[in-house]
Amino acid sequence: MVKQKGEIIKHIVLIYEVKSMLPIYAASRYGLYFTIKYATGAL
Repeated sequence: MVKQKGEIIKHIVLIYEVKSMLPIYAASRYGLYFTIKYATGAL
């Protein structure tokens, strides 16, 4: 259970990191698509 909780926290942190990187990736459509795909994949 503790290990699983740690994995969930890691995913949440990852999503926040992706969201903060979004303006940088928005410069290119491919980057934006990859970010969205990666963020939804993390969920």
